[in-house]
Formats: sequence, structure tokens, C-alpha cells
Amino acid sequence: MPPLPGIELSGRRRRLSPDERRREIVAAATDVFAARPYEEVSLREIARAAHSSRALVTHYFGDKRRLFLAVVERFAEEAAATVIADPSLPPERLMAANLDAVMDFLARHRNTVGALVGAGPFGHDPALASALDGLRDAIVERMLGNRFGDGEPPPAARFALRAYTGFCAVALSDWLRGDVTREQAHRLMLSTLRSVVAELTAEARRPR
Repeated sequence: MPPLPGIELSGRRRRLSPDERRREIVAAATDVFAARPYEEVSLREIARAAHSSRALVTHYFGDKRRLFLAVVERFAEEAAATVIADPSLPPERLMAANLDAVMDFLARHRNTVGALVGAGPFGHDPALASALDGLRDAIVERMLGNRFGDGEPPPAARFALRAYTGFCAVALSDWLRGDVTREQAHRLMLSTLRSVVAELTAEARRPR
């Protein structure tokens, strides 16, 4: 099998601590799973990309599914980090920029996303569902920071933005599948977010 672009497969194995070795394997696996569908990836290929051995990968992670779970945890952290929390920026500019950043990130990890959603190879996997819930919550917290800064947001705001992330999951999935263009998905998500923010602003001004 030819090497993946940007992934060096040869070289002497270096002495690393167990935690360093695990991180290196997860980093290599992240690139491999992003480049090719889950079903086509082998542990041997990931081991070569990580300058390791298949036996060592199995020692640390057991099997491909558990290694993919570790990749998803890293993926979730990086995806949440793409959302900039900066209340000083104009709201419209910040919302559009964050949507672009998330879409750019997902486009780079299209195959990973494909394994996670819809009729992917895992079906309804509780561990994956938990990781995705954590990703949604992290993104919501960053969005709340954009809207309320260091203040305590009302419960209705967290509920509204959690519901919005569910809406976005469908829009993003359809875009990645090619059912709609990026521009169509971006425009719909941005207009919906405007409506959500407007409703939250109106709710905050209503007399109690």
C-alpha cells in the first residue's frame, strides 16, 4: 500500500515514554483515519505511520475500534478549539468566522466524520456518542462565552445553543455528503444562528 501524503513511514523507532508513545500513535492514526475511510485502514498501516509496530499499537489500544475512540477524543478537542471565544469581535463577523473554521476542520477530517455519523461502521456506539456529546457541550460553552463573556448565561441560552448544534449536525452531514454546497450550508446555519441569538436577546429583555 503506498504511503499517505505527508506521512513518513520509515525510520528507526525512538525511545519514548508510554504516554509519549500513545500520543504519537494517536496523532498518526488521526492523520490516517482522516485520509481514508475507516473500513480501509489497518492497524499495520497506522503502526508504520507512527514508526511503531502493530504489536505495540495493539498493546496500547487493543484493536482498531478502541484506537479510533482515542482518535475521536483528540478530534473532539481540536474541533472545539476551532471555535474562537472572543466577545470583543463584532457578533456577525465572529459567527461567520467560526462557522468557516468548523467547516474547514471537518473538511480536513471528512472520513473521520463519516465513520461517526449516520450509517457509519459503528451504528449507535455509546462511547462514541459520549465523545460527540462532549464535543457539542464544549462548542456550546465557547458560544456562550461569545454571547455572555464571563457572566452566567441563562438556562434557556444553553438549551437553545445545544438545539442549534443538533441542527448544524444535519446541515454539516448533508454538506459533507455532497447533498448541498458549502455556501448553502453556511448560509442556512448562519441565518439560523442569527435567529437564535436574536431570540435570546429578546428573552433577556422581557420583564420577569
